[in-house]
Amino acid sequence: MSSLKFKLTFYILFGLIWSLLVFFFLSPWYEETLKKDIFELKQYKFSNFLILYNKIEYNKFDYVDGADTYFSDAFGFETKTLEGIMTSVKVLSTLAFLSTTFLIYFTIIFYVHVKFIYDTENHRRLGKKVWYYVLIGSPLVSFFLLFISLFLIIGIPTAVKNDCYREYGEKFCNEQLRFHTSFIGENQVWSWGPSRGWTILLVDTILTFFATIYCWRYGHKFDEVKMKKRKKVTI
Repeated sequence: MSSLKFKLTFYILFGLIWSLLVFFFLSPWYEETLKKDIFELKQYKFSNFLILYNKIEYNKFDYVDGADTYFSDAFGFETKTLEGIMTSVKVLSTLAFLSTTFLIYFTIIFYVHVKFIYDTENHRRLGKKVWYYVLIGSPLVSFFLLFISLFLIIGIPTAVKNDCYREYGEKFCNEQLRFHTSFIGENQVWSWGPSRGWTILLVDTILTFFATIYCWRYGHKFDEVKMKKRKKVTI
């Protein structure tokens, strides 16, 4: 594989992964929508839970009084389990973002022949070795972090239901037709499911998986080609 082809593919692939992570941070990951005809359903009573929002979005960036207050107002009880999941997803996805950023930055340094890496032949070999391990390890770490984040978001409905159980008990919560364990669904009152952020994260996780395979396969071959060329020159 030629140097130019490898570099173009690398920067396009990881630039896309990096950009998708930015869009993920700016997008709601999950949402619940109140049906328009809810108040026409006279058989359901909602006096126990004050409904303040027609749509509940997870990972909003316009929380006026903070996420804890937003969800407390939306559900009528404390949501410690839910907030724990939201925090975990933010931490893991941020680490994946930093890992991808570091890989791009480190590769730029490698290719522009920074003096402290390519000062001597020993430094050159050390730089190639370190770069190769970073090339393999960084996307692999990012993949696992994003993969875990995907399944944490799938657990959001169960987390909300468990928070309700802790506050009011199973019988009372089940009567509300609001708290459920399925990831996607609807009933007479609510519809719920993943939002665009989760879809972006899914695409990004798949891309990161293939990027890991690409780096493992072609990064090693590219390294071998460069080493062979140097051997010929020295002879």
